[in-house]
Amino acid sequence: MQQPRREKFILDVRQSARTLQQPRVETDSDKVDTDAIAEILHRAALWLTPRVVDHYAAEDFTNCSEEQQQRLDLAVNEFRYIAEQVSSDQPADIEQFTSGMNRVRNLIAALGDIVLDEWMLAIQTVEGQATLWAEEAGWRARTEKKKIRESLLGTYEAPQLLIFAEPDLFVFDPVARFVPGGQGSFDLAIQPSYYTTSLYRDYNGDWYVHLEVCNGVSQSKRVAWGRDAFYECFEELRAFV
Repeated sequence: MQQPRREKFILDVRQSARTLQQPRVETDSDKVDTDAIAEILHRAALWLTPRVVDHYAAEDFTNCSEEQQQRLDLAVNEFRYIAEQVSSDQPADIEQFTSGMNRVRNLIAALGDIVLDEWMLAIQTVEGQATLWAEEAGWRARTEKKKIRESLLGTYEAPQLLIFAEPDLFVFDPVARFVPGGQGSFDLAIQPSYYTTSLYRDYNGDWYVHLEVCNGVSQSKRVAWGRDAFYECFEELRAFV
């Protein structure tokens, strides 16, 4: 499935966030000034380019609050203004570098807040469905907080759902918003084993469960998330213990 324009923009900004920190240079020679090399690489400021916001379109964020839209639009325009002043064949000067660093951090913060809000809502929606279906089966459920760290989003707390389907304990665990080929994933594991099935959200925002994982992910059965798929996950995992 092709990445939507909105997701391309998000991933471009996320890549910039990952390259902001000064790199660590290691060598087996004591004659090489690793700090100087790291500083040169850092000052190259590969993130300071208008290409970072090429895929931005304000209409892709109309589902956000007006305040979030305005903050993001301002951050994009201010970053683009600075980035367009940097020559394509010369590194940014000190003023451009400093101003660009401030602007890209504003951009990361504005976009990160939007993406995190949406991701937390997705987590709450999926776990709310799982809790309802667990209660319908007579199973007890509760949540515990876990910490997740992702570039663009930083460190955040997310609810981990514990389902007591006697005699077994299942952990419904949000893994990350950023996953290859999708927009979020959960693991569902039966304790105390390490047997796991996974739930992925595609670029359309639809969730799918991967069943028959004993055959490997590439050979697993992809099933749309829903009540029947939820119970099938539990049946499959119980077969392993």
